[in-house]
Amino acid sequence: MAREHPGYKERIVTDPRVMVGKPVVRGTRIPVEAVLAHLADNPDLDDLFQAYPRLTKEDVKAYLAFASERVRGTPVRGPVRFLLDESVDARLAYTLRTHSHEATVVGVDHPNSITDEDVLAIARREGRILITNDRDFGELVFKQGRLHACTQEYPTSVSPPGSFDKWSRAT
Repeated sequence: MAREHPGYKERIVTDPRVMVGKPVVRGTRIPVEAVLAHLADNPDLDDLFQAYPRLTKEDVKAYLAFASERVRGTPVRGPVRFLLDESVDARLAYTLRTHSHEATVVGVDHPNSITDEDVLAIARREGRILITNDRDFGELVFKQGRLHACTQEYPTSVSPPGSFDKWSRAT
């Protein structure tokens, strides 16, 4: 069942059946994070409303108020720690590192040809977000209940962000 957020009861809700429980405007599948990312990249409201035609100005105010309340008092955290599975283009690690994040790669920084359970154990032990092309991790994480903070499937049809002209393996 949907859970309403105080102060945004008419607009922002979470429901585990919609967008995996991410906060959205009631009656939509538009997550708060998508709107905030759009506004961070391009703060033009006309462009936002073209990209998300169902949004209203009141929805945007609710998104911003919700986000403001969520970060108020939240300490600024350091870099995000990633573990890239061997199935992901290793050059993504370079891009993440150039953006001040920590990234290690199975087969480069960790042994290659290890089991899915071992990859997940490394991610848990080191507090890393796992990025993989292996859909079987969904089986491990969700169906078998081997919870992990975050496992992200990385589509092979999309190139990793950033330039790889200067790519070099971390030592």
